Amino acid sequence: MSSQVEIMNLALVNLGTSEQIQSPTEKSRAAQVLSGIFTACVESLLAEPLLWPFATKREALADMGTPPQDWSFRYRYPSDCLRARNILRADGEDRPVIPFEVAWDGSSARVILSDEEDAVLRYTARIVNPTVFDPAFVDALSWYLSVRAGLSLTDSPSVRQDAEVGYGRALRRAYAAIGNESKPKEPLFLSEAERARQ
Repeated sequence: MSSQVEIMNLALVNLGTSEQIQSPTEKSRAAQVLSGIFTACVESLLAEPLLWPFATKREALADMGTPPQDWSFRYRYPSDCLRARNILRADGEDRPVIPFEVAWDGSSARVILSDEEDAVLRYTARIVNPTVFDPAFVDALSWYLSVRAGLSLTDSPSVRQDAEVGYGRALRRAYAAIGNESKPKEPLFLSEAERARQ
């Protein structure tokens, strides 16, 4: 279980600095920079093609009726959904990829369009509480913060490049750890076609 301060301090260690912060709201330059990008970095990392288990949810979608002519159903977009991943059948039977589209409903809300009746959405939820992040996510997030804050905190392009290498390694470790931990029915990683659609 990690805190925001612990993750931010890991990012500083990754940058090779001895500075440490005590609170995200303190007046130090490091705290201001890292606090300012923390939530955006969490959301960017959650949106990676990797399906982080702690943030992966399934929800039976609520039918909103009146779909456009080229789709059979219009569903409510879950309020905590950061990235819609794929549609599953309600009966759990295996089936090829079920087409869907995320669209706007003409006001300020997103909807999910599909031809699948009683659709279930697998998605990445917006989880910003660090106490539920798994260790692989914490590691990758600390390196991603280092990449994003590197030039602001060190004024050194080489340090930022080193952080990018560290971030790449952390993501590969996360892919391996999550892949070894479970044997899901659906893929943990999105295909190229699924990535292109998002």
